Amino acid sequence: MKFFFEKYPWHSFLILPYLAIFLFAKNAHLLTIDVLIRPLLISFIVSSSGLFVAYYLFQKKIQKAGIWISFVLFLLANYGFIYDFLELAYYKGLWPFSNIHRYLILIFILIILVAYLFIRFSKYYFINLTRWLNILLPLLIVANIIFILINPYASKNNNNYSDCVDVQPINFSNYKPDVYYFILDGFANKTTLEKYYHTKIDTFYSFLNTNNFYIAHESFANYFFTANSLSATLNMNYLENFPKQSLSNNLVFRVFKALGYKIYTINSGYAVSRYFVCSDVDFNKEMINDYERAILKNTIFRLDDLIGIIPYFRVKQQLDFIRQIDFQNNSPKFVFAHIVCPHPPYVFSKEGKLKPVNSFSDKTWDPKEAYAEQLQYIAHEIMGVIQTILSNYNHNNKPLIILQSDHGPFLSNPNPDVVEYSRTHVLNALMLKNNDSLYQNISLVNTFRYVFRHEFKLNIKLLPDSMLGLHELLQNRNFTDLQPNK
Repeated sequence: MKFFFEKYPWHSFLILPYLAIFLFAKNAHLLTIDVLIRPLLISFIVSSSGLFVAYYLFQKKIQKAGIWISFVLFLLANYGFIYDFLELAYYKGLWPFSNIHRYLILIFILIILVAYLFIRFSKYYFINLTRWLNILLPLLIVANIIFILINPYASKNNNNYSDCVDVQPINFSNYKPDVYYFILDGFANKTTLEKYYHTKIDTFYSFLNTNNFYIAHESFANYFFTANSLSATLNMNYLENFPKQSLSNNLVFRVFKALGYKIYTINSGYAVSRYFVCSDVDFNKEMINDYERAILKNTIFRLDDLIGIIPYFRVKQQLDFIRQIDFQNNSPKFVFAHIVCPHPPYVFSKEGKLKPVNSFSDKTWDPKEAYAEQLQYIAHEIMGVIQTILSNYNHNNKPLIILQSDHGPFLSNPNPDVVEYSRTHVLNALMLKNNDSLYQNISLVNTFRYVFRHEFKLNIKLLPDSMLGLHELLQNRNFTDLQPNK
């Protein structure tokens, strides 16, 4: 047994799986066990490849190679944590350099090189350290597995939703058009875009008008962070009247289910709109899930901040998923897509090409020029998506299409009125059969109240339009609006 623990650096194969399991254990009440499969498989491949290279770098001295590669993997796996720490230090004036990645990479290279030289030319073979790491890593993994199995947070966070199939059907069969509901995250309304960003998208609005969209130019959100805004809209009520956690089993989906609709969801890749109880078809098979994205963000792959490959392909994939919907299916469809664009990071030119990220981090809304370009891109793409949808219907069975933003952008401006208006006012364009009663300042909470009342003739009234989330907006200027607790 002693020979087993001292001879070979088994810890080199366990360091990355441990970090993956540790992150899973912290969020086990929000995740399913299957999300661990890909990270563990990739961890094994990376660890094996790293140890193979290190074995020859250290002239086949396996213990030294194991110690060094475990240190390197641990360091690279925590790159994102260190970056976040330095970013916070920068904002507090404790770190002088704004280009954190540049200096952090130089520091990492220096540390890894010094560690290599120290271990390579050391007269010690690190047998004792190898033994203790071989014992410690399995114990830590087992401890986290036990924590997952007896997770103390599970009962507090596992909402006991009733199945959608148990919703009582609504006796309504005459009029069942397909319904498409698209959220373009952070899309500015026309006034904000023209007045504060000095950008016009006349072609986009001309397209909407030509296709008989009603554009509510003074429409506003009721809350100004994604989770709260979507919860209010999809539950057709203000937050104090229902649990905030009810977004995944929201009332709108349940009503459509009761009407006999098939629910299609286009996975956003973000926890806030990753899972819906009522979804029949969830287009998420090829996406990096929220857990995997969290892993990548904490590791050396945080360098994607400078490139934007992951958000770039995620948006491209969402748009492709919409085009793959079976438009000819006879069952009435409700299609929901939360597209995190033009929300930062800014990875699109207005022509749709990948460009280096201009943002300091993935949470800032500057520079304005990059935001405007990304908005122009998604506006062009969504026109193509709507054209594709409409080409699959004839005049007698046209679908209903609702195109909205969940909130506006956060505009850096010394005038608080400008900041408030840009964040609160939203894109809201509705292609409905009965739009005579729509009004310019309708708020998002009344979107589906109006649809069910005037399109489906259900007995439901509109609520007073109110910015109930304005106090929260003014108190929180960080605008990390995709976090599920916001």
